[in-house]
Amino acid sequence: MPLTSYTFLFVFLPLAVLINLATHGKHKTSLLAVLNLLFISYLGFGPLLIIILSMLSYFYAAAFLYKKPNKKLFIATIGLNILVLVFFKYKPLFIETTNLTFLEGFMAPIGISFYTFQGIAYLADVAYWDRKPETNLLKFSAFFMLFMTITSGPILRYDETKIDDKDVSHEMLYNGFVRFTIGLFKKAYLAANFGLIVAKVYEGLYTTAFFTGTAWLGSIAFMLQLYLDFSGYTDMAIGIGGMFGIHLPENFNDPYLARSFSDFWKRWHITLTRWFKDYIYIPLGGNRKGSRRTYLNMLVVWLITGFWHGSSLNFIIWGCFNFLVIILERNVWGEALKKAPRILQHLITLILINIGWVFFRAGSLAQAFDFLSKMFIWDMNLIGVKQILTYVLSRPLDWILAILFCTPLINSLIMRWNTSEKQWQQIASMVLIVGLFVLGIIFVVTSSFKAFIYQQF
Repeated sequence: MPLTSYTFLFVFLPLAVLINLATHGKHKTSLLAVLNLLFISYLGFGPLLIIILSMLSYFYAAAFLYKKPNKKLFIATIGLNILVLVFFKYKPLFIETTNLTFLEGFMAPIGISFYTFQGIAYLADVAYWDRKPETNLLKFSAFFMLFMTITSGPILRYDETKIDDKDVSHEMLYNGFVRFTIGLFKKAYLAANFGLIVAKVYEGLYTTAFFTGTAWLGSIAFMLQLYLDFSGYTDMAIGIGGMFGIHLPENFNDPYLARSFSDFWKRWHITLTRWFKDYIYIPLGGNRKGSRRTYLNMLVVWLITGFWHGSSLNFIIWGCFNFLVIILERNVWGEALKKAPRILQHLITLILINIGWVFFRAGSLAQAFDFLSKMFIWDMNLIGVKQILTYVLSRPLDWILAILFCTPLINSLIMRWNTSEKQWQQIASMVLIVGLFVLGIIFVVTSSFKAFIYQQF
């Protein structure tokens, strides 16, 4: 059940919030457990059963490991869940190589990449960090299958996710609605419109009217689309969590304002980056065993990151590209970049980010390299200039809003007006939020639904 579907926006979410408010949060854990099952079951009984079995495996394995450490059980539990993840992630490849077409009938559970990582983190924390496991299956299910995060994160940690049966204050409810509305607008309007530009640009890649400027325009448009789509989902998830009195972790910290490539990856998909650091990089030895071992550990992390995102060779090359740039930044140009003017730091970082996102968006490795060749082999004339002006000037407000949403300006302004003592600022904030909400709903109703980009992972 996508967060931007009619059923979710007009039935599921309003009823869920109203029931929680009517009961003053006294049965929040039970309510969330039921809501999670209803939310996940829209794909059918099969995917729901797989998620439930995965949850039970982590729950009971953790209970056993806390009482009596058992490395074989730890490896078996994680290994089994990873095998399920790999099967569904690479199912098309299995079907192609084995010709077992009956496998097409097995539908992947939603959010399998996300809840698998949550389960691994939970089990590792109990087994190796002596964290006390949850003994109440209802409470654990409320966390493990939390409906607002299971599709695309943020990736949660049990000890940091507090779900209690307390009432929600009016302030938390309103702030949650504000955050949800901002995310809805970013996804339903801005990301959708930039997605149309990106699709049109990529469709024209092999035509004679495709120029260097066209390629860069498409690349920048996708850079904006991806952030607005993914951060929009995160805003919606955090907002829904707030409406239930649940504090969820941030997943972005203005990543396109980064001044280095390494800094960018500290700001983008923060919960995934932290997961890889804590459960892959550090257990492998981190940076404690010399530079060669450090670089090997980093390469392993980036390769797994690529595999996690998809079965296409594009994602493996994307992971290798990220690894290579970070190594070069550390050892070749990093110090020079620090001394460069700030605007140049931002520009170089954004160029590198754009190169990486081409592998992310292209339909094949060949298309990615063809697109990059158009970006960096100069081919421009007046027709190309006219193309760029047409794309930009036909929707100038969209470009302005997209850039503003890539900064903290709009969010900071809304929050400042919300808490202002000046009545006109409070009213202006409410009018702005209601306006964004109405516009977001209108765009959902009047346009064809596009799934969140990260939902496919």
